Amino acid sequence: MNKQIKVLYASHFGHPWGGISIQNELLMETDLPKWIDIIPLETSSGKLDFNQRGKVKAKNLINAIANIFRFMREYLRCKPDIVDIGTAYGVSFIKHSIMAILSHWLGTKVVVTFHCSPEIIFTNSPLSKMFLRFFFQRINAVVAISKEWLGYLEDYPHLIVRYIPNGVDLNYFKPRETSTYSTPKKEGINILYIGHIHREKGIFELLEAIELLTNQKTDNFSLNIVGNIAEAQKDPLIYARLQKITSNNYIKIFSPVFGEEKLRYFREADILVLPSYHEGMPNVILEGMAAGLAIIATNVGGIPDLVANGDTGILIPPRDVFSLANALCKLINDKIVRQRMGEYGLARARMLFDINNKAKMLFDLYSTLTSYTQVVN
Repeated sequence: MNKQIKVLYASHFGHPWGGISIQNELLMETDLPKWIDIIPLETSSGKLDFNQRGKVKAKNLINAIANIFRFMREYLRCKPDIVDIGTAYGVSFIKHSIMAILSHWLGTKVVVTFHCSPEIIFTNSPLSKMFLRFFFQRINAVVAISKEWLGYLEDYPHLIVRYIPNGVDLNYFKPRETSTYSTPKKEGINILYIGHIHREKGIFELLEAIELLTNQKTDNFSLNIVGNIAEAQKDPLIYARLQKITSNNYIKIFSPVFGEEKLRYFREADILVLPSYHEGMPNVILEGMAAGLAIIATNVGGIPDLVANGDTGILIPPRDVFSLANALCKLINDKIVRQRMGEYGLARARMLFDINNKAKMLFDLYSTLTSYTQVVN
């Protein structure tokens, strides 16, 4: 394989851990760095909490300017053949679009991966539409992590668009029965939420749904919420709800965990729930599928690419407390369906979402770009 392709991979790595950084770290552990000369570059300050990320505020803008200068220093040092930029929305998109445009002007092929839903990027603002047209005409390729992106990019026929979904380490996340780290199963059905304790993640609806279940005398379950409680304290409504409902024995809140501790929560769980308002392609669902869990999630972003509704899990509309409560009740009380969904989800993860497949697809894209000449009018 060609080792001469030099790729500056500009995205978020490491702390604070989230979907983007987890994917990037996994990718660097594949054979991709053996096939090409890939230079990972952190383009996030890592100093902002979840509630502040993406917002157009003075602190964010100052950090963004510093990240752009750091990017340009590394670009001039390594002189890459390709720049691959991972971005999201808000200030993240603004700073990364500047990096992409500067790279284009300097004669480098540019790949952009959007780790968010296209609905957040493609707004009805005339100014936004004008900027997006200017931006997309100055990049060469887009990695679509979810299929919903494909329809939004039809107006840019010059782009190379590849559907390359996120991947999971199948050697790390395994079902309880096949895991070498066997953990005794606790009594009752264990529901797992793992992620940011933030309104956009649907945490308020989850707490409302749990309260509905307890009022209906559904009591053979527990909910483990694994996340940073400090995030909830910044939202009075969420925090008040947490204080009210965690007074019973159904819900427990745990601090964020990684590595072996994170695996333990997956091994003890029966159901994974993620009722987000919007998503790109969430890692936690991939991890849950690889761990053999039935999934309950909203039908937003790239989630329908992951979860086959009725086969590997249940998809519900966002912000719908009653649909969420009904889905939870169904899987709590139906062991056969719950286990079947977990088995089908595991098979689907093994077939479609191995992180090593993502590495191969990226290598193919980079190889195509180095022999592809784009003409922009």
